[in-house]
Formats: sequence, C-alpha cells, structure tokens
Amino acid sequence: MSASPTVGAIGKALAAAQGEMKGATKDSNNPFFKSKYADLASVWDACRDALSKNGLAVIQAPKADGAKVSVTTILIHESGEWVSEELTAHAKDDSPQSVGSIITYLRRYGLSSFVGVSPEDDDAESAQPRGNSSYTPRPVAAQDRTDDLRLARLKVLSKLHGENFKSYAVKMLKRDVKAISDFTMADIIILEGGDLP
Repeated sequence: MSASPTVGAIGKALAAAQGEMKGATKDSNNPFFKSKYADLASVWDACRDALSKNGLAVIQAPKADGAKVSVTTILIHESGEWVSEELTAHAKDDSPQSVGSIITYLRRYGLSSFVGVSPEDDDAESAQPRGNSSYTPRPVAAQDRTDDLRLARLKVLSKLHGENFKSYAVKMLKRDVKAISDFTMADIIILEGGDLP
C-alpha cells in the first residue's frame, strides 16, 4: 500500500466514517449459486454519505494491458492525506465487455476493502456454532482456502452441466482444459455466468 507521509487525519476521518456506514445490501442475483451479492452500487450506497460527511473521497483509476486489468483505488482526505493500492486480475479476453466486467469487479472489491464495507450477512446466525460444541477451527493458509473454494465451485459447475461440462468450459474459455488444475478462479467466474458478479 502507498500512503502520504502522514495519515493521522485520514485515519481519524475514516474511523468516524466507518462508525456511520451500514452493510452493503445484497440486491443482485448470482443465478448459478442461487444466491445474492452486493454489487458496486450497493457498496457505494453503504459508504458514500459517511465518506463525504467526513471529508473523504475515493478515486478509482482502471488500466488494461490486453486482458490484464488493474484498478488503483485512492482514498483521499480533505487534509491532503491519502492511501492507495492496486488490484490486478485477468479478464477472459481483451474484449471491451470482458475488460469492463473485471473493472467493475475490481472496483467493488477495492472500494469495499478500503472503506471497510461488508455485505449484510443474513446467513451469519445459521453459521454460528451453538451450545457446548467442541469445534475449534484450525488455521488455514490463504492458498488452501482459495483451492477449497475453487474446487467447490468447480464441483457445482460440473454437476450443473453434467457430461457437457468439458465442452462448455472449452467453448467459454476458448482453450482446452485437461485437468482441474487448469482452472483459475477467473475461469470459474467466467463459467458461472460469463460475467463477474
């Protein structure tokens, strides 16, 4: 992360703004997982007023080199202090639609990460262990979590498309896929709907 030489004023303003922010409403549908997610507009709705009231602004600058897309998010305070970070991902190809989709995806995650907005979690209560549970979560490496998520999503896609899954994947990704390890998370997102949720 990059930042101005001092961050005291921006830190104080962001703390105040976060105290006023609400969760982002999950108002968009992911048809493949039959679930809802908070889109970019919902994340903005959750934080815009609180940021503005506390002298904070966000700039998001996209750039693309073919299918490699980056979005730099900059949080600026009226004092002149700032912090910034860049997120990068690969679109399925370098078409305007693919690049535009991944820009929106990176903007959503960049904004929510920077200002601390999370989607409203209406499933949180059911996920909590209750009673005299002896369950103790084991620490899991970030790569393990990513691999587990990738495999789970591939399993759903495979079940959805049945015997046609491989031909569907080849058609959508425009390349041959021989093994599970050939699929990246970006590939899976494309296969789940051809667009980034």
